[in-house]
Amino acid sequence: KASRVVPGKIYQMLAMARPVIASSSAANRAILTHNDTAVLCPANNPEALADAILYLHTNPARRAKIAASGYKLFQEKLSETSITQKLQEILALSVWLQSL
Repeated sequence: KASRVVPGKIYQMLAMARPVIASSSAANRAILTHNDTAVLCPANNPEALADAILYLHTNPARRAKIAASGYKLFQEKLSETSITQKLQEILALSVWLQSL
């Protein structure tokens, strides 16, 4: 299951404008971009995880950029407000289509 869903803690970290290190699962890749909105690394690979931690630790500018890009992604596409707006648009279109 872990490879098929985006863990809730990823949404929480994005919402708090924190840099995210996540596994490079299909679900995570569907919303996150490596080295832009998160650092993605292979699952079950402690060396890759250590490398990702060191990369962010030694690159404060990149760490800040990834955190800011992740927060922007959250605000634009993953927040309650953005999801509510998208749902309202879909419902309005549905009502319009039914009136035809």
